[in-house]
Amino acid sequence: LVKNICDGDKYIYIGDDRNDHLAIKNSDLSFAPMSAPGYTKDLVNIVLPVNAGEGVVLEVARTFQRLI
Repeated sequence: LVKNICDGDKYIYIGDDRNDHLAIKNSDLSFAPMSAPGYTKDLVNIVLPVNAGEGVVLEVARTFQRLI
């Protein structure tokens, strides 16, 4: 699934705070949960409709399904 969207040396990242900003900026596709602070949500490609700890990885998988 990921190969279809991010092939080669590209990668995705899921983060929710300042310590994630460098990885978010260098990723090809980035996600943050709805509970992330605004300064992090402003950096990511997709803000997920779930809070941290409430199924973030499942929601990323669902997002991939919608993208392909």
